Amino acid sequence: MSTYLDYLNTHPVVIEPGQPVEIVPFHPRYAEACARCYHQVYRDTFPAKHVYDPDRFVADTARGALLAMLAATPKGDVVGLTSAFHFGPNRRAWEIGGTMVIEAYRKGDIVAIDGVEMSPATVLTELNRIGGANGIGVSPDGKTLYVADIGAKVTYVYDIQEDGSLARKRVFCEAGSDGMTLDADGRVYLTGKEGVYVFDKAGSPLGVIKIPEGWTANVCIGGPKKDTLFVTASKGVYAVPLKVKGAAQGK
Repeated sequence: MSTYLDYLNTHPVVIEPGQPVEIVPFHPRYAEACARCYHQVYRDTFPAKHVYDPDRFVADTARGALLAMLAATPKGDVVGLTSAFHFGPNRRAWEIGGTMVIEAYRKGDIVAIDGVEMSPATVLTELNRIGGANGIGVSPDGKTLYVADIGAKVTYVYDIQEDGSLARKRVFCEAGSDGMTLDADGRVYLTGKEGVYVFDKAGSPLGVIKIPEGWTANVCIGGPKKDTLFVTASKGVYAVPLKVKGAAQGK
């Protein structure tokens, strides 16, 4: 993996702007272009280095561990993608990855479905303007959407309208995140270098749940009583008891 990342660093490619874009499912012929898309957006800073390995895209898709939709051009460039992938021992559980779009195409009309059950087209049309979107969450009452832009180190908040469209985009907090979850009281949990950062509904920081590793990635609240914070980090998975339950997920 590191060998191919070295190759991407030493063999940059300029993707021609303004090309027509089609939303297509992953195919092995796009494997290298997917790795280049990650490199275009994150350079070599993405924590999970396997995203820079074309063979890993092919292998994970072949074994049913990865589902990806791509924004591809007629020349075979991938200028954006969104994905869902298995995590943990539960093979029926999927994690929805963020939508990312390379800089030259962030103000276009790229639309894809990433599994969010609320007018996905309108959500992702807006997300393509963000580019590094990763963590995403919805308030317990279903009226507010939170989107973390890990690259820009900022999290946005939107009002969800009755028809599923989004309105009143604004900055929630000056922090990005790799993952995100909310509790039943509407607190927002973001991840980063120190651990899990907790914010109230207004975007004010409440504190940090320290995790003894260099990077904290994904986070969710679960367990038999839905009061345990599960955190995946660079080398381990942590379970932190909470005094509050997680927000309801789905219907």
